[in-house]
Amino acid sequence: MKVDLTNRGLTSIPWSEIPENVTVLDLEKNRLTRLSPEIGRLTSLTYLNLKGNQLTSLPPKIGYLTRLTNLVLTGNRLTDLPPEIGRLTRLTDLVLTGNQLTSLPPEIGYLTSLTYLGLRNNRLTSLPPEIGRLTSLRDLGLRNNRLTSLPPEIGYLTSLKILNLWDNQLTRLPPEIGYLTSLTYLNLTGNQLTDLPPEIGRLTRLTHLYLDGNQLTDLPVEIGRLTSLRYLNLTNNPIRVLPDSVPSGEEAYYPGFIRLPKWNHPVNVIL
Repeated sequence: MKVDLTNRGLTSIPWSEIPENVTVLDLEKNRLTRLSPEIGRLTSLTYLNLKGNQLTSLPPKIGYLTRLTNLVLTGNRLTDLPPEIGRLTRLTDLVLTGNQLTSLPPEIGYLTSLTYLGLRNNRLTSLPPEIGRLTSLRDLGLRNNRLTSLPPEIGYLTSLKILNLWDNQLTRLPPEIGYLTSLTYLNLTGNQLTDLPPEIGRLTRLTHLYLDGNQLTDLPVEIGRLTSLRYLNLTNNPIRVLPDSVPSGEEAYYPGFIRLPKWNHPVNVIL
């Protein structure tokens, strides 16, 4: 059963309109500033959309919604998540884009069914080691946060295909990044990286690698092992030395498709 209360200008939830056996509840684009503990009685919910409200926190009883597979909280004002979030072990999609989160609770590690975790446009300064337990994760969006490093446990996310770290403050990548061998898309635009670990060469399924807007002065020779690469962006870096696996001279500045010596297909290299 679905209940759609989208864009009603609601400041509180009209519980009389919501049967307890509801499975889909859409409360997008209202004016909710808090979520009543009564939400905990809707134990049949599989999909809950609270996008575009003004929530600053979630009640502990959110943990009663153990059948949830999709929880959308985009565009609120959340500053933290309650530990009870870890009880939502059936979640496959958790969308927290556009909030004010500064950290994630360790209990995030219990959400082992997650395939998508959206954390873009928050204020995260670090990730908990428990992030490494999310071994089903395929898409991790961390664009526009304040991360200065990644925990070594990131290497356990071996199902990850998309990792977006655009616009953070990373100064280095851990060697464990090399264990993310399912990655096809890695975006590191707009960080403060001065070098890349040799282990980057293990990402042999990578097709898109964005490194523009960093402080790279050279690339490891292992970059030549990325035999699936189709797009490599290196603009706005003080690169002085390129390995043999990347063309040098005038050819390197051609913003089109270039056949690289160690790759047998065209690669779009932008410097």
